[in-house]
Amino acid sequence: MGSFSPKIFRVTEGEEQRALGDLLSATEADLAGKVALADLTPPDPSLQSRIDDISKRITSLVTRKSELDNAIAAIRGNIRRYQQRLEVLARDLQKNKEELKIRGLFNRDKWAIRSACPVCEQTIDGTLLSQIRSFPTMSIEENVEYITDQRNLLQDIIAVEIARREDHQVESEHLGNDISVALAQQSEIQKSLAGAIPSELMARARDIARIENAIAAYRDLLDHTDSELAALLKIWNEYVDVAGKLSKLSGDLSADDRGLLRRFQQTFRDYLGRLGFNSFEIGSMVIDEGSFLPRVIVNDRDRRVRADFGTSASDWIRIITAFVLALHASRDNSKKSNHPNVTVFDEPAQQNIDRQDYLKFFDIVSDVCKQGGQVIVAATDKDHAVRARAQSLRMHVIDFGPNYVLQ
Repeated sequence: MGSFSPKIFRVTEGEEQRALGDLLSATEADLAGKVALADLTPPDPSLQSRIDDISKRITSLVTRKSELDNAIAAIRGNIRRYQQRLEVLARDLQKNKEELKIRGLFNRDKWAIRSACPVCEQTIDGTLLSQIRSFPTMSIEENVEYITDQRNLLQDIIAVEIARREDHQVESEHLGNDISVALAQQSEIQKSLAGAIPSELMARARDIARIENAIAAYRDLLDHTDSELAALLKIWNEYVDVAGKLSKLSGDLSADDRGLLRRFQQTFRDYLGRLGFNSFEIGSMVIDEGSFLPRVIVNDRDRRVRADFGTSASDWIRIITAFVLALHASRDNSKKSNHPNVTVFDEPAQQNIDRQDYLKFFDIVSDVCKQGGQVIVAATDKDHAVRARAQSLRMHVIDFGPNYVLQ
């Protein structure tokens, strides 16, 4: 049955495969050797403090610039909303001015709207103004003046916001220039620092960073492997349990049954060879004692898989054909056979089986029928090759000509 002891390997062409655990141990040892080397102190200790100061300045400048940029975006949103409100006020102002002109033309009273139409003198059941005289009613002239004041106020606010936006933009541009200068200064100091540190030390620092990344990746893979192998181990234990129970079961095949199965398998292999089967060696094709179906032996451990495992489409048709014909041919080997003694094939040339192998199929059919029974084959015969082979084998041919057989 074997034991469950899976391992993860790295396989590289031209190199020996290495287990993941060994890779991790070797990489950790490599890192320890790199770190153990003595570090060298840069000649100018003030370089690091200068880098820290410039980094803080850059951080402060970037923060302030971000605040200004956010403020500019907010101001632009305010200006857009104020301009939309200004457009609404302009439409209202135009509408009220037009109403004022109409009232001057048709209303005899300078501001009141009475219960009769000023043009046709017809009575109006309702009025737009409240009948309560104490209600503070705004005249059209007052409404025009009020809307004009609102418009002027909004225009002033928009002008102030635009000025604020321009001031912020100027300051933001200056900050951007300061940031560029600071970054350039930082780059120069870093170049000086890099020149002060020996190239061997810089190369070792890069190696250490690379090795640390490799170790982190190996550990992540190990963690993932542990979780996946735990699930696989559960499946393995279930398989071992079932396989152990099955191994204790005794077969119910008698010696005669086993002999019949061997003869059936031999006939099946013979027909496979005659049909041109070549996906596997003919000797690796067997008839399973449990299911009596074709199986393939794929390694030295006698592991058997389904017959369509790694089989081409045309060879799969050959397996089916050889199996069915072997069943027919083996019916006389047992008195308890319940084979009907009749076999029917419908277009056995499907899946583009080789032409010569296909014609050999009729030779096998002829051999099977010599032992009795009947095999009926429905086949398309465009070039009359099937008709010629069948007639040469003294088979009974029924030709439907160009017509189709309908239900």
